[in-house]
Amino acid sequence: MSKLRTSILQVAERAGVSPMTVSRVLREGEAAVRPATRRRVLEAVKELEYIPVPYMAQNRQVKTNVIGFIPYQFGNRDSVEERTIAGISRAAHEADYDLLWILRKEREWHADVPHAAFMDRRADGYIFTNRVAGEWNAVLAALDHADIKAVACFVDDVPEGIAYVDPDNERLASAAIEHLYDRGHRNVCYIDGITIPQYEHNRLPDYRPTRKHDDFKREEAARRAWLRLTGSIDGFHLIDVNDPATPLTGALLEMLVRRGITGALCFNDEAAVVLLRSAQHLGVSIPRDLSIVGIDNTPEGQECGLTSADYGGFEAVGQGAVQAIVDMLAGKSAEHASRRLFTGLVERATVTQPRLP
Repeated sequence: MSKLRTSILQVAERAGVSPMTVSRVLREGEAAVRPATRRRVLEAVKELEYIPVPYMAQNRQVKTNVIGFIPYQFGNRDSVEERTIAGISRAAHEADYDLLWILRKEREWHADVPHAAFMDRRADGYIFTNRVAGEWNAVLAALDHADIKAVACFVDDVPEGIAYVDPDNERLASAAIEHLYDRGHRNVCYIDGITIPQYEHNRLPDYRPTRKHDDFKREEAARRAWLRLTGSIDGFHLIDVNDPATPLTGALLEMLVRRGITGALCFNDEAAVVLLRSAQHLGVSIPRDLSIVGIDNTPEGQECGLTSADYGGFEAVGQGAVQAIVDMLAGKSAEHASRRLFTGLVERATVTQPRLP
């Protein structure tokens, strides 16, 4: 249940000024009124947690047909962001919504209230492409408290009342591993490591790589996850490409072949494509010497003939986020509007049976 919104009349009364003076301070800045008056108004705004709302939006029944979008990074978007935005844009158009990028800087009177920028009812709901678990949770909780619909992309650890759209990482990893095992691979590695700022969590269930854990704990967590998926940890190897000793280079590929590893599941297609291109330079035969499976089914992976576990791509995450907003506005709960995406394994040319010793 959201609390009653503070009105401009209450701010004016607390500051001992007229509502027009409050409006002038918030709209026109330092030149609007005397410094002492401005200070009183800003103090009242902060104390009462007042957030200006356009007149037409003060009626809760007004529908803007606008979805607000908060990009993961501004001015330096990567392929994940670009494709997610493409999916959001396409789905918003099909659902007859405008898309509003939230780019305004913090206002002085709410510099310590990060959710203030989302409370002025410019949009019917908001999509966050936050990709790092917990990064926006304080803001998301405030939005839920104010009964404002919101969806987080690429994470599922969100406050109650907030929807999420995330690849079904456990099913994706299971499909990839099962494919390697079905082809007879028993000496298999999982190549871990975030090569682009894509996900903080990992593909393996209940395994979240973090620099706070020592190598032993990381290895144990990965082994437990692998055991849960396969029923066995015989022949399992964890390769962390963020470790200076095992960077994602041709030397890593040679090391895998030398150790008799015949199959590799990569954290994402990007890592898998790096291995494939390294193989071309080193004369390593894929899949005869090493079978490789990626996750994400990206266009780059498709061009390389990469076998990959698919959930519809980053565009599907964006499309699902818009549909989740639409569903919640129609009355669905956040729980029922949330989505875990999985479409299956796309078999191409990078997996075969292991070569006999």
